[in-house]
Amino acid sequence: MNKHKLIITQYNPKYAEQTVGMWRDSKERAIGQKEIHSFGNHLNFFNNILSKQYQIDLVLTDDKVVGMIAYNEREISQLYIHIDYQGMGIGQTLLDKVLP
Repeated sequence: MNKHKLIITQYNPKYAEQTVGMWRDSKERAIGQKEIHSFGNHLNFFNNILSKQYQIDLVLTDDKVVGMIAYNEREISQLYIHIDYQGMGIGQTLLDKVLP
């Protein structure tokens, strides 16, 4: 993680497509199954449902989305790390940020 300057920031809709793409790739790798929902459905879910119910933080490096976490005061709903950035401590950094 030392060679990448990482920035944690609140979700901005300009990163919607990047975030959904990263999310889908990460999820597919984690469960070994292609996504059944369309990219458009995921964009809609992300922008109109998830972002209304949860705080979403993104991890960026060089304006590229490499991680995301969606959470509120009761739970963590989503935590995904870009497949090329897994194992670098990004997920733990996000957990440390949101857990008391």
